[in-house]
Amino acid sequence: MEKFRKRRASTTANFSTASLPDIVFMLLFFFMVSTSMTGVSSKLKVQVPFSTQNNKLDKKVPVSYIYVGNARKDSVSNNTQKIMVQMNEHVGSMVDIEGFLKDERSFIDPDDLPEWTVILSFDKDIKMSLVNEVKRELRKANALKIIYSTENKKNGQKL
Repeated sequence: MEKFRKRRASTTANFSTASLPDIVFMLLFFFMVSTSMTGVSSKLKVQVPFSTQNNKLDKKVPVSYIYVGNARKDSVSNNTQKIMVQMNEHVGSMVDIEGFLKDERSFIDPDDLPEWTVILSFDKDIKMSLVNEVKRELRKANALKIIYSTENKKNGQKL
């Protein structure tokens, strides 16, 4: 009968899994803190003007960003201040605005086109003639809903 007895399986050391949720939440917290959620970063030096009354954009609508300002010192070779236009992530000139907006329009769902908004951020030292030129290019591209980006004078919050 000795032959037919079952042998006991070798016992393995049991590892405690109580700390696994802590490790998972630490990794989750790390990635939440280290990731940025900004859509468009400005490659130009744009200091927007102050205002006393601001309204935030409440609901999620399709948005395109246009920045107009001086080029950063690291992007200009001979330290001359040059006015540049940044459209979302692309840097170009005034004549590129119409083509950029027509391309943007093609990527937007036709149901969302009436809600499509262009957010303009001008440097506070930009002349009004350049602002009018940008607005003229927006009219050519039939982008008529615009918002001007400003900073709130009370708390310095950019809107």
